[in-house]
Amino acid sequence: SVAGDHGLVLARNYVQIRETGAKADGSQMADLVTLMESSRDQVINISDAIQAARGELDAMPQGLVSQLADARNKVVDGLQRVQPALDSYLRVQDQLPDMLGMNGPRRYLVLAEDPAELRPSGGFIGTYGLVTFDQGRITERKFQNITVLDYRRVYSYVEPPSGLKDHLLGIDQSWQLADAGWSPDFPTSAKQALQLYAHESGDSNIDGVIALDTYGIDLLLGVTGPVKVPEYGVTVQPGETTITALENTRQSATPGVDRKAFLDAFGGELLDAMLATPTARWPGLMNALGNAGSQRHIMAWTKDEGSEAFIGWAGWAGAVRADGGDYVQAVDANVAPTSKYNLVTHRTQDLQVGIDDVGNANDTLTLNWDNRADQPEANWLRKLPITGTDGMLGNYLRVLTPDRSRLQFVSGGRLAPLTGVEEISPEAGRTAYGLFLLLPPGQTSATISWVSPYPVETDDKTGLYRLTVQKEAGRPAEPLSVTVTVPDGATILDTSVGMAMSGGTATLHTTSATDVQLWVRYSLPKQNISASAGAAGQPPSLALLTSIIASRLHEGL
Repeated sequence: SVAGDHGLVLARNYVQIRETGAKADGSQMADLVTLMESSRDQVINISDAIQAARGELDAMPQGLVSQLADARNKVVDGLQRVQPALDSYLRVQDQLPDMLGMNGPRRYLVLAEDPAELRPSGGFIGTYGLVTFDQGRITERKFQNITVLDYRRVYSYVEPPSGLKDHLLGIDQSWQLADAGWSPDFPTSAKQALQLYAHESGDSNIDGVIALDTYGIDLLLGVTGPVKVPEYGVTVQPGETTITALENTRQSATPGVDRKAFLDAFGGELLDAMLATPTARWPGLMNALGNAGSQRHIMAWTKDEGSEAFIGWAGWAGAVRADGGDYVQAVDANVAPTSKYNLVTHRTQDLQVGIDDVGNANDTLTLNWDNRADQPEANWLRKLPITGTDGMLGNYLRVLTPDRSRLQFVSGGRLAPLTGVEEISPEAGRTAYGLFLLLPPGQTSATISWVSPYPVETDDKTGLYRLTVQKEAGRPAEPLSVTVTVPDGATILDTSVGMAMSGGTATLHTTSATDVQLWVRYSLPKQNISASAGAAGQPPSLALLTSIIASRLHEGL
């Protein structure tokens, strides 16, 4: 009852704001953020009252007459439905007002990333912007061509990462903001982008970084509806952002004309459309933002640790995952010869996992790229200037695996056979294998095999294998197949949803728009059970001991 009283007051204020109608000037959003900030004590009182009610209900004795028991259960069910939403609101209320400038202006560097020219953080940064929030309102917003900043050449040289230097920039060109997104870990790329921006512009008054690609904008347009850009006589339709942006920014270069100016005009119109979204569509807009975050089409990072924790909870951090068990992320980067052919190059992944007797996973990943630059699918792209040469896509591949994984072999390639990797490097707590390959029109494949050390959790009788396949930022959904084979003599007991079991193998076939996590639980082979018994005084299997010693010796070497 107490919680309801506070809730009615808060709801009445919310309805008053909602009934004013959304406006492109952001006044309604500012009013909502102000309400969120000013109602903090009321929401805490609601939470305290619900917790007190839960305590009273939990203290009721067992064996109540049925009418009282039914009444208690009904109230408990209601509180359980309310509590998750309340907990989420408390987290939002704790951080969002500050992020939107209620405690002073907050200024963000916005990176517009082009997935047609794919990079590990989502795409080539062809346009950047600055957006400032003050008291919940947007008081600054501007977007401009990255060349305005990068080509000034008034800053000192910054050493690029080896893969970027060797296959795109060369030995003389500095690392610039356009290529800041080289790490698949967005917090790492965001910090690098901020450093490069400050280095080139002299402007260090930035509180955070927001990145979005054209696929993320498509999701937002699905709620706002088409957005008109009157200056250009163009309407951007949902699902056509990438095509429309390319058509209006790939004109032949004319001295004194900024061919990326369309994106500044479109960015302003899109923000206005989002701010003017009718209140009935707010849930849809929030769902679109959530989906864009889970698919890594919109990501954010801030200097403030509390805000960064909130961003991670909301699913917009774009960080390399640190889940236990096995892990893989295959990351493509469009390098020389540069092109826009990622739009018409489709990739599939096939991962074969063999678990050995001691719990290592022998992983073999086969990637296949189908470059359709010479097919009817790419007719519209071939008509545009500055999109590529002869259909050739230069690709720098990195495969992220568990820390301390051991490379076994590399094969594949088309124009030149692959025999090894160019670099093995740490990346956000993972081990990354990097190599370059050319993708001409048609099919090209690459296979990389490694050993993941001990991703299996075991007890006396069973093993549990867990795997995370993380989606690359900026990439649309792609086909993924995973086959897990348990040790000889083991029996699969159960698996995560969607896997098919056949004998000692479990297989998943899916099309992944987000990260995929799966697990396989199996009974240990008899020799493993004997080894477990050996710890209690019985001799373990000599073959198993030999396997363990050899594996750990290999790992140590």
